[in-house]
Amino acid sequence: RYKWDSADSQDANFGAHAFLVNGERLQRVLRHRLGLSPENPLSATTIEALALCPFDGFVRQLLRLDVDTPHGSGVDQRQLGILAHRVLEAFYREKTGHRTTDVFSGVDRKRLRELLQQFRSVLTHGDPLARIAAAEWLQTAIELVLDNAIGSHTFKEATPVDFEVSIGRHHGDMQTSPLALTFCGTTVYFGGDVDRVDEGPGLRRVVDYKLARSTTIKVKTRSE
Repeated sequence: RYKWDSADSQDANFGAHAFLVNGERLQRVLRHRLGLSPENPLSATTIEALALCPFDGFVRQLLRLDVDTPHGSGVDQRQLGILAHRVLEAFYREKTGHRTTDVFSGVDRKRLRELLQQFRSVLTHGDPLARIAAAEWLQTAIELVLDNAIGSHTFKEATPVDFEVSIGRHHGDMQTSPLALTFCGTTVYFGGDVDRVDEGPGLRRVVDYKLARSTTIKVKTRSE
């Protein structure tokens, strides 16, 4: 839509500084965030952000500018996301070897509450009452997500087999190879971290936990 690569990019329609965001310059300056080297693969989070809103994705994922509203006395949403990931990972690690379609019971709800108490120290910002309220909200949100997931047709019989799987990134002393695809002569490398992998008869499911900036938590799945 924008003639960033055009020789006319410095005319009155584009402004004196339009040359700063031409394609060549972007590839050179932001190479490490565009997946143009195997050492820095492009993540699904970046792709999704750019697809939903190119400008927002450019600012947040490529320039890495902090444009979130200051949390003030409230809870930092990023810390809340970390808490959600840790609780869900610990919860499902204990479920390894058991079908994820088992009934979400009162025992599970109690265990979720215990895990929230265990990991709640990651919430360091905000008033004490705000942190307590956030943990209570997260408990309810996770319960709703798991209730819905259990009843979803995408959750066939399967069991968790792996967690926090890194693709094309360093994980301890190891680094797996990224996925390389070539488009119009340019090779782009893809990688990232997978929250959970489930397996069942003829099924492998990739699960990704997402905490929205508003008031929702989502479980995204991809089965094959």
